[in-house]
Amino acid sequence: MIRLRTLGTLDLTHPHGLELRAVLAQPRRVALLAYLAVAQPRGFHRRDHVLTLFWPEHDTERARSSLNRAIYFLRRELGDGVILSRGAEELGLDSEKFWCDAAAFEEALDGTELNRALELYRGDLLPGFFTSRAEGFERWLEATRSRLRDRAASAAWRCVSENESRGELALAAVYARRAVELAPFDEVGVRRLLTLLDRAGDRAGATRIYKEFAERMAHELDLAPSPETRAHIEDIQSRELANGASGDVDTVASAAQPVSAIDVPASATTSQGFHRSPRRAWTAAGAVAAIAGLTWALGLPALAKRPTDPRTVFVIPFANRTPDHAMDDLGRVAAGQIIQSLSATGLVNAVPPDARGSAVRSTVGASLPGDAPDLAAGSYAGTIVSGAFHLEAGRVVFQAWITDARRNRIAWAVRTPSAPVDSAARAIDELSRRITGAVAALGTPSLTPWFPIATSSPPAFDAFQEFAEASELQSRGFDQDAVPHLRRAVALDTTFTWARLQLASAYYNLFEQAAADSIADALNGDRESLNPLQRLWLTWMLTVRTEDKLAGYRAMRAAAELAPERFLFNVAQRAMALNRPHEAIDVLERLGPDSPHAGGPGAYWSLLARSYHAVGDAQRELRVARAARHSNIEPMIALSLQVRALASLGRTTDVQALLDTALTLPMEHGPTPLQLMVGIARVSSPGQLMVSAAKELRAHGHEDDAQTVLARALDWYRAQSVHGVTSEARRFEIASALYLARDWAAADTAFQALAAADTANVIYLGFLGTIAARRNDEATARRIIAKFDSLRPSLPQPRAIAGYWQAKISSILGDERDALLLMSEVWPQGDSGPHMDFDHERMWSSEEFRRFIRPRG
Repeated sequence: MIRLRTLGTLDLTHPHGLELRAVLAQPRRVALLAYLAVAQPRGFHRRDHVLTLFWPEHDTERARSSLNRAIYFLRRELGDGVILSRGAEELGLDSEKFWCDAAAFEEALDGTELNRALELYRGDLLPGFFTSRAEGFERWLEATRSRLRDRAASAAWRCVSENESRGELALAAVYARRAVELAPFDEVGVRRLLTLLDRAGDRAGATRIYKEFAERMAHELDLAPSPETRAHIEDIQSRELANGASGDVDTVASAAQPVSAIDVPASATTSQGFHRSPRRAWTAAGAVAAIAGLTWALGLPALAKRPTDPRTVFVIPFANRTPDHAMDDLGRVAAGQIIQSLSATGLVNAVPPDARGSAVRSTVGASLPGDAPDLAAGSYAGTIVSGAFHLEAGRVVFQAWITDARRNRIAWAVRTPSAPVDSAARAIDELSRRITGAVAALGTPSLTPWFPIATSSPPAFDAFQEFAEASELQSRGFDQDAVPHLRRAVALDTTFTWARLQLASAYYNLFEQAAADSIADALNGDRESLNPLQRLWLTWMLTVRTEDKLAGYRAMRAAAELAPERFLFNVAQRAMALNRPHEAIDVLERLGPDSPHAGGPGAYWSLLARSYHAVGDAQRELRVARAARHSNIEPMIALSLQVRALASLGRTTDVQALLDTALTLPMEHGPTPLQLMVGIARVSSPGQLMVSAAKELRAHGHEDDAQTVLARALDWYRAQSVHGVTSEARRFEIASALYLARDWAAADTAFQALAAADTANVIYLGFLGTIAARRNDEATARRIIAKFDSLRPSLPQPRAIAGYWQAKISSILGDERDALLLMSEVWPQGDSGPHMDFDHERMWSSEEFRRFIRPRG
């Protein structure tokens, strides 16, 4: 059997053990072999897809010839029957004659052979491997390398849980070290390793791990560990100094009996309940936390063996770590206050212990059954709240851990400011507010995987309610409606940094640059207090102002490493901004259309369709558009995606039929002129749809059909005007349609009227410049180019705004060199958008222009 090793090394051997050096000396052919062995789904792979990965620079005939030569070479070197064909269009490998460690690794994982899988995973997939002029393969390799590393880390953590549940802490720590090596910037994982080492009595080892992690963060990311990680190691070190290596397990073990269990109402777990009553819909179903050192000392490792009830929350009495045993009752007071706080929200129902002292579960509105089951014999709580208090300079300090018994992962360690002993009630009240906020946050499925990473401390409950409503609105694209809720969240909890970041993001989406910059500047001034994910998102916001798209992309990529559920869509957006549509496709297909963080209805499908459009794959674009029409996005947006794909294919009859369909649909709220200018094509009316179709038809050489559709659009707009529809946005749409229809005189009149009513609007100024150039009024056109130069210091994004319009005017005037230089300023990595901007039509056939719009990745 031929054996290919790709994990941590590259080795290809004959069945007799001899190295196949002739193949290893051909990087592209090795890459092709690795792709056939590792790519998913396993089995056969289409030749046309292989061509786009390995020979993107060749036309189809040359690419197929190159592939055929590569296959001939591999069959000659590997022997008969190793590389298989299925028909004329598919290739694969015979699993009876060819073995690959990466494929075997995944098969072992799928069969739950964790130890076998981790033995096979000896390092990254093809480390340091490179093959020139195969950008598609490089993107696939990077994505697959990341996926396999993630799977290995997950397998290691599963081994941690299995060994931990058996009480084999030393072996669990070994696997945890392996997991941290695989995900070196996963602070949640590092904190879990610290907890394991602490429980095993190796506090010196925990200190070494923390030091290595801090040095790694500083060296590679220029960041420091988050406050909760620092607090975690300080707690371990303080107990090492105070109590010696044995710790203080005995001190807290006496508190093993839970005070109470709390149940989430069954009605609150339904998705319909969320829409009916957002303020009561938070459940404990998805709480993300970890068994902290205290919790494990209470004998809870058995939870890893037993099924857990996600609707039940245990609140454990807080351990007294003071030397004064008279303060023992304070721990029960704290637990009782937390129970009352949770119950008062309507989020959960507190249930007292039964006669045997065991907690039982119930749901709101149901009476307690007479023969309530003992949780110790059945299901355990999904969420656990535990903690301790101690004295610092004679003042009391509370610390709590919020734990998910199902995942055994740290969510938050909540620490209160010190307070006089006689004022402990105020500290307990603040602790209760944050624990209630944590339970609510972790019970929200869209937040469960990443929110603990994003927030150094859980928000107060009332602030979280406002934040959650804002997040729901933003997930549907309603940033304007979300802003008041985010502002209230920040006012209710001034430490809620993530809400401030999300507010700034909303302002950026609304093009309210000054408001966004004000928040970003304030946060940047206190950058050291931010955790790693917060700093990365802030870095992206700062790059918006500096128009450094590459730095913004890198920040998003790093953020997605920490919180992929939250930031993968943003990575795809940034990839498209850098003219990397292939990468955007890979990321979007990994993410899927159901993500709540994909920018609102239609945003996922629109970006995926636009990405396929940018690579020139109109057939796949059409398939995406048809899939979008069967999803829950607005019908007009879905229709617009299909119209664009059909127009690019030149299927004009089908385009006209869909435009007829559009006339029967209700109109949605449309984009503003600025959104239209920067390419947020949220098509909301038949007129906008017709204009979009005309642009695409013209870009693909169907000028007569484009003019026909534009005439139809203008007729539609005139009919709407008869009914009194005369808003500024509608007048702008009409003026733009006149311009596209090459009616320069009418367009000039329309834009002059718009500019007179809003003299500061640079979009209107830009159109007046392009109209002047179209009408051969070179003096006016160049005066407007100079005007944009004088406006640059006052523009929020001078390159994106001034450079954009100056490039268009220069292109029309025939200054192609100046136009390309200005376009390179707007899109440093190139962009596919100008291919359908008819202001650049004089350059469409230019080889230099074609290179500019060609995808970079």
